[in-house]
Amino acid sequence: DSNGAGNACDTDDDGDGVPDVDEVREDCRIKLDCDSDGETDLTDPFPLAITEVSLGTGESIKTVPLDRLSTCSLNQSAAYVSPYTAPEGMESIDTQVHFSLIGCDTDSPETVSIKVDFGKVLPAEGLVCKVEGTSEPVDMTDATINGTAVTYTLTDNGEFDANPTAGVIDDPVTVIVPPAVPVPIRSLWLLLVGLLIPALVWRNGQARRVSRSL
Repeated sequence: DSNGAGNACDTDDDGDGVPDVDEVREDCRIKLDCDSDGETDLTDPFPLAITEVSLGTGESIKTVPLDRLSTCSLNQSAAYVSPYTAPEGMESIDTQVHFSLIGCDTDSPETVSIKVDFGKVLPAEGLVCKVEGTSEPVDMTDATINGTAVTYTLTDNGEFDANPTAGVIDDPVTVIVPPAVPVPIRSLWLLLVGLLIPALVWRNGQARRVSRSL
């Protein structure tokens, strides 16, 4: 870096402000921000991967790879929001979020934690589902809903990955509201009878105690 110190004695060979011991990768030595996400490598928890994308009016996607030097990165051009209509007999939040992770490890399938914020309060009883075109929604059983966001995990070529290519994970996601299950008339009647009989027995017992005291 022409600073007058030979590389053997220089602790920052390229003069980028990042000590050689903290450089995240040899080919990033001329940059302070290897993944170009706006955060310097010294403070970026995942310096080789874009892990957050804003989708506009409150919607966003955040990911957490298992490894600090993972290159499993959100593809910013493939992240967007679109309308969604649930199949007949189902209800939804009428919105789905699309995103794609690229550059994931092709030798060993990566698992990534996902947080999708829909920018609006979600039904607590809803089901987080993968949705593909007109196919039936697939319930992501490990997903949770908290306020406006859903969280879950995705594994490359796992059950919820919509892309069969190794190293790429696609996931269109929405929240489905399960239909209310009506209580059958017979079951309702039995429930009422079950509540009524103990009440009558208690009342009869009270009446007997009163008559004895008289």
